Amino acid sequence: MKRRRFARFTSMRFLHWGVLFSCLCLAINLLALSIGNQPELDVERPSGTPIADGTTDDVGDRSVGTVTLSYYIYNRGTALLTITGATASNYSNCSGFSSSETFPMEVAAGGGTKLTVSFDIDGTGAFDFDMAIASDDADEDPYDIEVSGTGVGPELDVERPSGTGIDDGGTDDVGSQAVGTVTLHYYIYNRGTGPLTISGATATNHVNSSGFSVTTSLPLTVAASGSSKLTVDFNVDGDGAFSFDIDIASDDADESPYDIAVSGTSQPTLTIVTVGAFGGDNVDSTGGTPTPSAIDCPGGTVCVASFEPNDVVTLDVTVDPASSFQGWSGDCAAFGAALSGAITMDDCKVCTATFVAVPDIDVERPAGTTIPDGGTDAIGNQAPATHHLTYAIDNSAGGAELSVTGVTASSLVNTSDFGVASDLPLAVPAGSTATLRLQFDVDALGAFSLDVHIANNDPDETPYDIQITGTGAAVPEIDARGNDITIFNGDDSPRAGDLTDFGNVPVGGGSKTHTFTVRNTGLASLSLTGGSQRVTIGGPHAGDFTVTSDAAASVAADAETTFEITFQPSALGTRQATISIPNTDSDENPYEFAIEGTGVDFTAPSATTAAATEIGSTTATLNGIVNAHADSTAVEFHYGLSPSYGAVVAAIESPLTGSTDAAVMAVVTNLAPNTTYYFRVAAQNSVGTTYGEPMTFSTLMLGDINGDRVVDVLDARLCLQIAQGTITATPAQRDAADVDGDGDVDMDDAEILAEYVIGKRASLP
Repeated sequence: MKRRRFARFTSMRFLHWGVLFSCLCLAINLLALSIGNQPELDVERPSGTPIADGTTDDVGDRSVGTVTLSYYIYNRGTALLTITGATASNYSNCSGFSSSETFPMEVAAGGGTKLTVSFDIDGTGAFDFDMAIASDDADEDPYDIEVSGTGVGPELDVERPSGTGIDDGGTDDVGSQAVGTVTLHYYIYNRGTGPLTISGATATNHVNSSGFSVTTSLPLTVAASGSSKLTVDFNVDGDGAFSFDIDIASDDADESPYDIAVSGTSQPTLTIVTVGAFGGDNVDSTGGTPTPSAIDCPGGTVCVASFEPNDVVTLDVTVDPASSFQGWSGDCAAFGAALSGAITMDDCKVCTATFVAVPDIDVERPAGTTIPDGGTDAIGNQAPATHHLTYAIDNSAGGAELSVTGVTASSLVNTSDFGVASDLPLAVPAGSTATLRLQFDVDALGAFSLDVHIANNDPDETPYDIQITGTGAAVPEIDARGNDITIFNGDDSPRAGDLTDFGNVPVGGGSKTHTFTVRNTGLASLSLTGGSQRVTIGGPHAGDFTVTSDAAASVAADAETTFEITFQPSALGTRQATISIPNTDSDENPYEFAIEGTGVDFTAPSATTAAATEIGSTTATLNGIVNAHADSTAVEFHYGLSPSYGAVVAAIESPLTGSTDAAVMAVVTNLAPNTTYYFRVAAQNSVGTTYGEPMTFSTLMLGDINGDRVVDVLDARLCLQIAQGTITATPAQRDAADVDGDGDVDMDDAEILAEYVIGKRASLP
């Protein structure tokens, strides 16, 4: 019985443990089933490169600013993965983390998706932050990644000059600058780790400045750690302080625009005006710091230079031989007439240097051989008789007309009866020469001398002194005369009074004969050495003149001989020739002088109207061509507002008597400005009257100096130059420039015309 109970107990125990074991196996199977259906998060960036939970993602160099990263999310588990969010913490040099995804994000078992996040790199250099990805991964929630890298980007620095930094918002004091255009060079440095782009530069808040521009081509790209130059121009408008603000636009993250306040002070200017000057006149400067260069101001110009404040500048004057320095005016008036002076540039200065043209006398005998002022003219052996000397008065180096006003003699030794055979005053235009003839008597044998004093208007050679010396000797002395008037050796100006001008002779049969005398005023016999022909004729029309009676071969002391010349013209007009008499006078061999006559044809005059010239606003010169055909001819001009004319004016040259075409003219005044006039020339002689064809001209507008029918700045400039004497104006130009009608062109006219041109005057007086 016990055995059966034990057996039943044992059987029940086995049954109990069997049930327990079955339950345990079922639980284990259920647990295994539960564990095999979990999600499993893996992160990669880029796809294929895993980033383990709790590790670092080094994103490398990134430009400063917003960065976007794409992470690849993979579910390696067997159950659905849910991403519930992505956050960041522990920022270093970065901020603004966000994700563009919509949460929650579901990822099927074995599937994948992309998680896009963004953040801002705040500046250059290392950055990092911790990113946490929240999910239902049982053992990796959150999934932690440390994101790190280096922020790179441009960093703008500005220097001027190179090596001297100008902070953003700082000031650039450019010091003193000349009024006008100023150029500045700014050095652009990129201290950053990425390329820098300068996209523009502008200026605002101008004070006494304008015209800002950038001459460097934009956009300007500067490599990391590189540099370049940004060049700008602006204008300093006037005296005193100036300023403006420059704004430099770039892709520098925190310094765009880069602001610089530019300031400075204008430099004082020195203006030199040379009035009435010649090419050799000059004003130059030394000292100071001139901009753009030292003053080197030739005659007749206006020169301007800028200097540093309080510079001391020395001005030096060089005077042309053809002019005389009259002195300073304006801010240099204290210099007076000194050729050098110093001025302090404590303000803008205007200095006027005034010159006047002067003659420059030179005395020559023979022409081309100068006898210096104070020099000696040794004329050798001369007979005790009257002597004639011909001097060339040369004003070729002068700038104004030379006037010889008188010639006197002093300290006469063995001489007497000094005189001048030329008309005085003797006018010699600038650049020209004229002839001065003197005469005196040598009284006896032996040495003689006299001092000659030539009074003139050369400022530094008056009087011009010459000592004439020689020896009275028993030698011949030739003297040629016509109508008992001495004809000087070398005389090239035929005159009716001494018979060297034969006057009018009809062509084709007419002739005229003049008798001339050769006298020996010396103490020895004079020989005429021309051989069988003692008097010869040369020159352009020698064939129209004939020696019809020759002089004797020898002339005793104090005796004379005669010869005759006949003029028979072969053509109309002036016919010219030269008489030559070879002889034994020591200083007048051969003895020569010019003769002339005019071939004429007595018919009615011919007349041609020519274009008017020198047309001003109220004056004009009427012109014509008239041939009098050797008969005395009155010439006049008819003019008026219609072909009926109405006014008459005589030609300046009237009456004419020549037999060639001659230019005639008349100046008419009191005309109306900007008006058309009709005119013609009329010529009348004993045969009849001839009229030229009618023509017209139009007077200029008042102030139209250059004749272009417009009164503008060109006319205003010409008026100023005429008033200053820096150009020589025609009478018509002076007429148009005399806008105030006072008969003179001066600074009043220049001011009135300038005001009219710029609109300050509605009309001219």
